Amino acid sequence: MLRSDRLARLVEAMAQADVSAYIAASAPSLRWLHGLAETGGSRFLGLAVHRSGAVRFIGPALSGDQARRAGVSDLDLWQDGIGVGPALRRLTDEWGLEGGSIALDDDAPSVMAFDLLESCPGVGLVRGLGLRSRVMGIKDAKEIDLMVQAGRIADEAYLAVLARLDGEFRAGRALTERAVGEMLWEEMEARGGTPTFHIVGTGPGSAEPHHHSGEDEIGPGVLLLDFGCTVGGYHSDITRVVHVGPVTDPEVDSVYKVVHQAQQAAANLAGPGVRFQDVDRAARSVIEAAGYGTFFTHRTGHGIGSTGHEPPHVVSDNIEAMAPGNCFSIEPGIYLPGRFGVRLENLHRVTPDGAASFNASIEPAIRILGV
Repeated sequence: MLRSDRLARLVEAMAQADVSAYIAASAPSLRWLHGLAETGGSRFLGLAVHRSGAVRFIGPALSGDQARRAGVSDLDLWQDGIGVGPALRRLTDEWGLEGGSIALDDDAPSVMAFDLLESCPGVGLVRGLGLRSRVMGIKDAKEIDLMVQAGRIADEAYLAVLARLDGEFRAGRALTERAVGEMLWEEMEARGGTPTFHIVGTGPGSAEPHHHSGEDEIGPGVLLLDFGCTVGGYHSDITRVVHVGPVTDPEVDSVYKVVHQAQQAAANLAGPGVRFQDVDRAARSVIEAAGYGTFFTHRTGHGIGSTGHEPPHVVSDNIEAMAPGNCFSIEPGIYLPGRFGVRLENLHRVTPDGAASFNASIEPAIRILGV
């Protein structure tokens, strides 16, 4: 059913942005606004919102039942063989959009943008990401609770996998990256989470931020674990680094400690009114001061919620000020190509008087397994 509180926030943001209408067309925005689980694939399907608060579903006839079941009352359904053009022209005429603008979800299929441009030539088409992030970027209490649950599951899965790995390595058994990823998957599912991804990188693989886990055997050295799940459609995402066997490279300890200090510096700064770019700078300056600046190759963090990566991001060009309800990762890293990498990630939320983590504290020294 339509969330009137969320609709009101969206309408207010549309007025501030001087946008005539917004079309929610991606699964996250449709679910957030109206609980719709239907997407059109190659067909035009969207929930149009007028700046007055009026809402209309425009989609193929085959999706009408789903829209009605979700409580949409104003439907303009189009037939295959006729196309969406007439429905879009009716929207333009009946809502008086001529000379105005429509914001479309950035992650909508590109064919929807072409349909709008062809069918509504007198209406400007603008990116909807900024508008969407302005309203979806502030999580309410229910959303926060789901993310707390997802974060707890990720924490518990991590500890369970560590115990399993320690036993396997002590027994001298061989494991691959893929096998460790399957362990993470199993432990998240066992606790009620829906696993979404995992990155397991051993040795040089840990130095690739988006390493593709495969059949590489886990050997002595650095082991990076990055993984997450959803609860009720809301995400967790954490990264931990451990060491298999005794640490023989002294730089492993020093790099780990620098990254941990960077993560803590950024987390400690986060809070209402603090600019995202300043939190990015807090992490980056620690790493640069230690001489590893060129080996920190990505933003400090990304927004998260009903999608795994969404605005607002903790990045150097984001001058936006943090507000209560913003949720994001803080995940600085140092990657030494061909050797090893360290990335440490917790999810955080802005509170009225500071910030809080969705995850347990990150260990200040690297944990050793199998000895």
